[in-house]
This record gives sequence, structure tokens and C-alpha cells, in this order.
Amino acid sequence: MNHEPLPHGAVAPLPAPLRRFAPALLALLILGGLYAWLATALSPGPRWLALGVAVIFSAVALVLRWRRWLYVLHLLTWGLLVLLTAAIMTAVALLLLEVTVRRPEAPSLLRDATVIWLANVLTFAWWYWALDGGGPSMRHHHGYRRMDVVFPQITLANRVAHAWQPGFLDYLFLAFTTSTAFSPTDTPVLSRRFKGLMMLQSLLSLMVTGVIIARAVNTL
Repeated sequence: MNHEPLPHGAVAPLPAPLRRFAPALLALLILGGLYAWLATALSPGPRWLALGVAVIFSAVALVLRWRRWLYVLHLLTWGLLVLLTAAIMTAVALLLLEVTVRRPEAPSLLRDATVIWLANVLTFAWWYWALDGGGPSMRHHHGYRRMDVVFPQITLANRVAHAWQPGFLDYLFLAFTTSTAFSPTDTPVLSRRFKGLMMLQSLLSLMVTGVIIARAVNTL
């Protein structure tokens, strides 16, 4: 198929699969960068490890998606999510231990708690994006089905709502509101697995927020 040349100065649009995956991969790289900024005492491993894993996974995921080895990509994503969840839980536990034993200075504590809170949001945004409706590839090829959550857009009775599909930003908003309000705001939860994930995310966020409040009270 012949394509018309682009106008002078125009930028070629990204292929559709890359447009769907790019925001999630960008969020993963940011997540790796956050761990690199975390204090060494709170890092689940070497500070560069998370960013290195994010870079390698992004490259491998693009190759697997291009070769259409979706099952392998699905298994690799599950392994990544387990590692991310273990990392954030370890970071929260180390933060609590740090506050209890060493009593760090307020600026460093605030920085580390903020990093962990943001990492928590990005980690669970990845969970929701990778699981809901069978994952991004399933949603794209077979249409979006309300299996785990109900976004308000699909409840509208019009043609646009019928064709609408959630993107990574929608799941990032869901994760953000879960960490701030400790519950989903405009998106009802249907499945038990999402209820479990949201309870875990809210608990981790509450622990981090409690550390900041407790330290602030002690400085008064």
C-alpha cells in the first residue's frame, strides 16, 4: 500500500501498537528513575537496578509486540508486576523501619516518602492497565468489556461510548485517586482481584502518609 508523503516539517505518527504501549512504558521508565532517586537504605536493591530492569523490559516488550509473541509478553509482564509489587512493599517496610530506628531528618524523609508514594501509584496503574479486560491487546482486538471496573465513559448511551476504550492515563487516574482518597472515586470496581489490588494499594499509601504525618507531629 502506497502512502502519501508527509507535508514538510510534519512528524510521522507513531504506529497504533506503539501509541497504546508508549505511555505505559514511559511510566515504567519514570518508575525506575524514582527508585534510582531513593535513599540507598530504603532501596530494595542497587539504586540503578530498577531503572535497568525498566529499560530492558521496555526494549524486550517492543520486540515481543512486534513479533506478536503476545503470550510470552503476557508472562513477562506478570513477572514484572510481581517484582514491582515486591519492591514497593519492601520500600514501605524499610521506610517504617527507618523512621522507627534511625529517625531521619525531615527533608530526606519527605523526599523518600514522596518517591515511594509516587512509585506506589505507578506500580498499581501498571497492574490495572495490564489486567483490566484481559490486557491492552485483548481490549484492542476484541473490544472493551466491563470485567474489572466500570469507567463512566462506557455507561453513556451513544455511539462514542460503544467504541471507547481506556488508555493508560485512565488507569493512572484510577491509581492516583485510590492513593489519595483510599478508594476509587468515579470508577466502580467489579472483580475481586481489583478489589484486592486496591486494598493493598490503599494500605501502602496509608502507611506512607502516616509516616509523614507522624514525623510532622514529632517536629511540633
